Amino acid sequence: MPGLCGRELTFLRMVSGTDTNKKLQADGEAASESAGDFVIASTRKEAYSSSQSERKSMSDNVPPINNPAPPPPPPPPPQYSEAQARTWNMWCHIAALAGIPLPVIGNIVGPILVWQIKKTEFPSVEAHGKAALNFQLTLLILAVVISVAGFILSFFCVGFLFFLLLPLVWLAGIVFPIIAGMKANEGKEYKYPYSLTLV
Repeated sequence: MPGLCGRELTFLRMVSGTDTNKKLQADGEAASESAGDFVIASTRKEAYSSSQSERKSMSDNVPPINNPAPPPPPPPPPQYSEAQARTWNMWCHIAALAGIPLPVIGNIVGPILVWQIKKTEFPSVEAHGKAALNFQLTLLILAVVISVAGFILSFFCVGFLFFLLLPLVWLAGIVFPIIAGMKANEGKEYKYPYSLTLV
């Protein structure tokens, strides 16, 4: 009986009453057969494990599938030159000349547009845009005050003198932005005369 332990064999011998030599001889043959089976099984296991390792090593020789490369980092923000900044500073002031074809609206909308569009790209446009807009708002307030005063005083025959001041205000709205634009193009700050700080 293959695979029985010593106690079990002793018990079987006592119970069966058979010749112990025959039993021992049969047990020895069974043990040798099971040992042979074990050797064959272990050989098969070794062969299986060696074939598995060969498969692994073959799979190691296969190049891995290329993963797509990560996207390149975004380009750095463009560096603007000083000349470009000066040009846009100049345009903040010159845009007020849009008030020539579009009186009252163009001289205010022009500087606002340039200022709002370019203030994030060029930090210096912030100061020039505010200065140009403040001057144009000052001129607008001055023109309204002169017009109202001239209308009221026209009943007393002196109002026409105030209306003569309106072309001077209009002329100041052309001359001073041109001077400020030239100074800004040279890289200098220009302070408008008698300009209120409204923005």
